[in-house]
Amino acid sequence: MERLCAVEIVADIPAQYRGTPIADMLEYHNLDRPYQTYTNSQLLIGMCMDNRKHLHIPDNFAYIIRSGGANLRYSEFKVSYAIGVGGVRCIALVGHDQCGMVNLVARRQLSSTDSLNMRDGRSRPPRSISTRSLRCSN
Repeated sequence: MERLCAVEIVADIPAQYRGTPIADMLEYHNLDRPYQTYTNSQLLIGMCMDNRKHLHIPDNFAYIIRSGGANLRYSEFKVSYAIGVGGVRCIALVGHDQCGMVNLVARRQLSSTDSLNMRDGRSRPPRSISTRSLRCSN
């Protein structure tokens, strides 16, 4: 069964990520690991374009692609470059809760329905927000 898991100590990092740039990213960001110096990127990070979200990682540690909802669709060239030319070994998708860009098309369709419902005097259907995070299996 999958569940969200907090990373508060090194032992919280799932075994499959230990010894990888994913674990390094989690240690830098969550555990305030002292920064090392990097000359080449180790990781490609896809994350939301929300400018309030920041990662605590060293310079040159990762290529970062920011897009709505951390969606890498239409970023094929950038991903290919990071892997083929940049030599990254891992890709991390970092999301956050309450993201306004997740399920945007569905929300737009719901909004159209809401507009119709408002004109008809009916109540609005509830809106849902999707979230993504580190998933762990137990």
